[in-house]
Amino acid sequence: MLIYGLILGVSSVLFSVTLYLTGNIFGRSWLKALTSLSIFIGIIIYAIYSYKHKNNSFLKLREALKMGIGITFVAEIISIIWEILLRNVIEPDMTNHILQIQQDSMIQNNPDISMEKVHKKITTIKKHNALYILSMLSLINYLFVGFIISLVGGLVMSKKQNL
Repeated sequence: MLIYGLILGVSSVLFSVTLYLTGNIFGRSWLKALTSLSIFIGIIIYAIYSYKHKNNSFLKLREALKMGIGITFVAEIISIIWEILLRNVIEPDMTNHILQIQQDSMIQNNPDISMEKVHKKITTIKKHNALYILSMLSLINYLFVGFIISLVGGLVMSKKQNL
């Protein structure tokens, strides 16, 4: 389980590094989300399948859930460490850049918005954009997604031993 968590974590970090190096880390796109989710699903499902294969084609749902959540936890800890390094060491002005993009988007989507409202919204976003809050929310989100993926994979692949 640990090895697949490491593989998923390193894969996620490599994908993020690629986005950073190509200048695509700031924008949102369905392609980035789809690629990230595909990596996530693929590694968790492969880990569950591999476990089932090594266990004489038997798999309990509980084992699939433990694997999926464990893999997700290890991978997300690695991703959080990368995010901390990225925001504090590699690109210390990243948060300000993100806030500027959000501000520009607010003004572009609603040209009649007052600067006071924009400033108020940006202040609220800053409060919720603290790295420790984002890290905890990210961990909870990914654990939930990992649970769902391992639940579906476990239900599809589960097979009990006949005693």
